[in-house]
Amino acid sequence: MKKLPILIFIVLCFTAMATSYGSYRKAQRNIESDLQQALAKTINEKGVETMRQDSIRAYRSIARTEGEMMTIAVGDETLRRHLRNQQLGEMAFITYTVGRERGRWKVTFDTEAKCSAAMIWSLSDQRLSAWLTVMALLSLALSFRDKRQSQPTTNREPSSSLEWPRCEGGRQSQPTTNREPSSSLEWPRCEGGRQSQPITMDCFSATHLTPMQRQLMEMFVASDSHRLSKHEICDVLWPKKDDANETLYALISRLKRELDKTSNYDIISDRGRAYVLKQRKSGS
Repeated sequence: MKKLPILIFIVLCFTAMATSYGSYRKAQRNIESDLQQALAKTINEKGVETMRQDSIRAYRSIARTEGEMMTIAVGDETLRRHLRNQQLGEMAFITYTVGRERGRWKVTFDTEAKCSAAMIWSLSDQRLSAWLTVMALLSLALSFRDKRQSQPTTNREPSSSLEWPRCEGGRQSQPTTNREPSSSLEWPRCEGGRQSQPITMDCFSATHLTPMQRQLMEMFVASDSHRLSKHEICDVLWPKKDDANETLYALISRLKRELDKTSNYDIISDRGRAYVLKQRKSGS
């Protein structure tokens, strides 16, 4: 069944070509028939003997060698006047074959039209062939469209992390996905009867963070409770430093100032042993 549209296209193309050639041959036969009827009327009007005598007198001086035969095409107004198809007028001629046979002059005449193949094709009826060609092209286009629609769509694998919309104006919009939340993020908690929004790195897209500040923020976001002990932070950021409390304090201070400028989140010290990333309450 997959090859059926191609077979239909091939059949229609061959049918269109055969129809076009048939119309061309019919136009040739119509031209020949028109010439013959015009010649018959010309002979009937002029008379055979008059045409022969005029031809002999006109071409006797040309045929010098005894027994020589010569065919000459001559335009004839009477012939052209009797043509049904006036487009053949300038191309239609009476042909005279003049020569001597057994010591006597002999003249035979016929008619022809010097038509090019393009002229004959223009006189033929190619409407049916054109319609068949259009149908062939349409069938081919439809087969390609059906083939494209039947191709299976590639389903992308679900992302391993939950994606949330970016923060606008310091507030987080609601998620637009129906997938279950990642275990690395905490769902909103109820605070004062209102539900807070989940924390993701998109919330800090407008915050200008240094590489170390960004690494620390990623640690806060990845934590289920968004709480990190000093020991956890120092082991990740300064694993070879024995006492990094002062360095950590300076990093937290600068990070708090950046968050205060561009977000509604803050880092709170938890009894001096840990830090917690929290969303500031409205109006604070």
